[in-house]
Amino acid sequence: MNDVVADRMALIAEVAERTKEARALKVKKSRERKRLKEEGKMFQMRLSTARGPERSVKKKEKGEENINHWTDGNKYANEFYGETMRETQKWDNEWGDY
Repeated sequence: MNDVVADRMALIAEVAERTKEARALKVKKSRERKRLKEEGKMFQMRLSTARGPERSVKKKEKGEENINHWTDGNKYANEFYGETMRETQKWDNEWGDY
């Protein structure tokens, strides 16, 4: 009978030790994540101040625009889809009653 009690007490002590180590590891990881998050914020702040406003907005130079981009959507739709588009859109409404 005493052996069973001793075995149980040893098992309880072992589980308590593992639980204590797991909690310590969890706290350590939490602190590390918090530190890395703060470092990331500081890095972003330094990066944004180092760039300045003139480097943050890239302006397109002549020749960089997409020559294949159709700028007039209505004209494109009428030219290529015409009657089919109009027949489809006549059934559209704003209420969404399907």
